[in-house]
Amino acid sequence: KTLIETSSNTTIAASDLIGIGKPFTFEFNPGDYSEVRILAEATDNWPEIVDDFEDHLVPDSPSSQTFIDESASIVDMPRNLVEFEKNGFSVTHTGTWPWSVSPWILSDVNGGTKKYSIVITNDNAAPQGNFSLTNDATLTENDTLQKREAFARVLVSTPEPQEDVLTLEATVTGTFSWTREIEYDWEIEKSVAPETIYLNIEEDKDVTYSINATRTLTENSTNTFSYKGEVEVGNSLTSNLTVDASLTISLLESSDGGTFSAVATNTYSISDFAPGDVVSKTFDFSSYSFKSGYYYRVKAEVVSGAVSKTNTGALTGPISPTTLLEFDKTATVNDAYMGPVGFDVTPDSDYAWPWLLSETPAATTYTFNIMNLEKEEGEYKLPNTVTLVEDDTKQERSDDATVTILVPGLNVTVDSTITWVKTLEYDWNIEKEATPTLITLGIGEESSIQYTIETERIPGDATYTYTISGTVTVENTGNIDLTNISGSVSLDGYPSKSDNFGPFSLAIGANQDFMFSFTVESTTPISGFTISANADSDETAPDSDSDT
Repeated sequence: KTLIETSSNTTIAASDLIGIGKPFTFEFNPGDYSEVRILAEATDNWPEIVDDFEDHLVPDSPSSQTFIDESASIVDMPRNLVEFEKNGFSVTHTGTWPWSVSPWILSDVNGGTKKYSIVITNDNAAPQGNFSLTNDATLTENDTLQKREAFARVLVSTPEPQEDVLTLEATVTGTFSWTREIEYDWEIEKSVAPETIYLNIEEDKDVTYSINATRTLTENSTNTFSYKGEVEVGNSLTSNLTVDASLTISLLESSDGGTFSAVATNTYSISDFAPGDVVSKTFDFSSYSFKSGYYYRVKAEVVSGAVSKTNTGALTGPISPTTLLEFDKTATVNDAYMGPVGFDVTPDSDYAWPWLLSETPAATTYTFNIMNLEKEEGEYKLPNTVTLVEDDTKQERSDDATVTILVPGLNVTVDSTITWVKTLEYDWNIEKEATPTLITLGIGEESSIQYTIETERIPGDATYTYTISGTVTVENTGNIDLTNISGSVSLDGYPSKSDNFGPFSLAIGANQDFMFSFTVESTTPISGFTISANADSDETAPDSDSDT
């Protein structure tokens, strides 16, 4: 809603920093609005528009109040009293009429009730007649003088003299309700797989957590029944007897809605039960242990002598809770973990909390990536706790899952010695000469022969035989047993010079030695050798060592 107040032909001098004021007043009904805005706009002849506004909360209470017609007066008068009495009746109304002398004043009240009585006597009215007495009540509002009118009419019958007539009436009204309060308990379980991981430095592995929540109905359930109502019994205006009567109000029960039996009964006595009288009795069968799926109704029976009247209220059933109050139907789950120093723990995108539970069973999973940044052999723990809080009673349930991080230790050392043998083989040459090699001798002649033998040793090729032997020691330096350990020891640069060892296992702190020996032959000297050894296990990264 917009209210506008305008002003025109206003002049403001240049450099006038004070300007002009324009008082305003708006009268309006804010209706359901709790806030109003006052907006002012000014337009000059450039044109250029400037504006400003203020927001105001509508006050909770009015600045002033005006009450109109908070008071009224009522005048009550019979409409046809004279004509009614002319028919043979007399009406005793001393102290009641006329109200015009002293009206009923209602001064600043929300209403009221005023009762009065008159007595009508049949003096000599004609039989088998019907006569009415009408009474008008007029309310006049004090300020606007608006009028409100209501009337009450009494019908008076004059039957012929007849036999005694007694007609009883009974009506039953009631409401049934069943409020059931139930309470749930939640259980939560958490697990992780795998529970133990092995991480060397700069290694990482994933672990997956599983959380399962289950809601069960406890035995802390309560049922509150309410079956209340009212029975009205009357002695009909067609009766001509005032009697004493007995009223029995019974709660009827049936398992199938067919045959009913009374399971609770209340009895009342009614004295001086005159024609036209109406008696009301309330009933309350709320304390009865109602049965789920059964049918119920209330029966009223009024009896006077041989005359009775029975009536039953509306059928209720098969009954079930009309109101169900559920406690701890929902729960809230949060999760927390504490990463060990030296490790990086990275949750995946499914790690989002809180987790709001409204259905059962409920399950979720998430994964952590765990990396060993710097920790050497040892045992480390990653605890993780999930906590469930029942939303109504605030009872807590929790469970935890811990990942054990083992950094295994495998150490390989090699120790070697070198021995060598040099083999040198010589060749020999021999020469022999005779001088002279030809002589002629007669009989008796002689001649000397000189023999010369010469030998020479010639050195051959040398052979260098090296023997490199030693021990490889494999040791478990961690805090878990190592299995399936295997490895090799080799002579660097000589592919054929290699020995394998394993598989075998080592308990914590245990070690095992493996002997090796390699032989190398060479025609030239070799200045040195390097022995390399390595080993690996199912639980560790490889380790190696060398000796030169």
